[in-house]
Amino acid sequence: MSLLAFGVAGCAVVPPAALTPSGPASQPVPSASPTSPTASPTTSAATPSSPSASSPTSTPSPTGTGSATALPAKGKGKLVLYQENLVSDQMTGTCQRKDGKPTLQLSDNATDFFESVEVKIVLTDAVDAAVSVDMDFGADSESITHTLKARGNGESGTSAVLSRTGESFKVTGKGTMTDDGKVSATGVPYTVTVTCASLDW
Repeated sequence: MSLLAFGVAGCAVVPPAALTPSGPASQPVPSASPTSPTASPTTSAATPSSPSASSPTSTPSPTGTGSATALPAKGKGKLVLYQENLVSDQMTGTCQRKDGKPTLQLSDNATDFFESVEVKIVLTDAVDAAVSVDMDFGADSESITHTLKARGNGESGTSAVLSRTGESFKVTGKGTMTDDGKVSATGVPYTVTVTCASLDW
C-alpha cells in the first residue's frame, strides 16, 4: 500500500448528525488501495556469446639456424713471391668459415727471410673465386716489416685468381707491397697454394 492510499483510507469523512439519513447505516466502502503493479522480472535470456572468430594462433616456426657450425679443417701451404722466391713451404693453419666467409689462413714463424709470415685468403660463398689476399711479414734482416695485399676485383691494380682441384686451392696474382707501412712496390707476383685436410668446414 502506498503512502498516499494509506492516508486516504485512514481519513474517512463523517457527515454531521443533522444531515444523517434515517435507515440502516451504510457500510463504508473500503477504499481500494492502489496496487502498484509488480514488474515481473524480465528474465534476460543469456544469449550465448557467439565465439568470436579469433584468428588462429600461429605456431611459431623454429628459427632456421642452419646446420651446426663445422669445425675448422687443418691446412698446409706454400708461398712464392716473384715466381721463384720461395718464402715458405711449411705454412700451417686452418680452412674454415669466418664471419660466414670461406677463409684459408696459414702462417709460418720460422722462415729464412722474415721472422714470420701470415697469409689470409677470403673466398666467395660458393668457393669459386678469391675475394682478397692479405699477407703480413715479420721483420726481415733489416728489421723492416712488410705487407702484401691483393683483391679479386682488381682494386688498385691488384689481382687474385683462384684455381681449385678437390681439397687443394691455388691463388695467383699481383699485389701491392708496403715496407713499414709505405708502399714500396706494386704488381708484385705471388702464388699461394693451400691444401685442406677435408672439405667439411
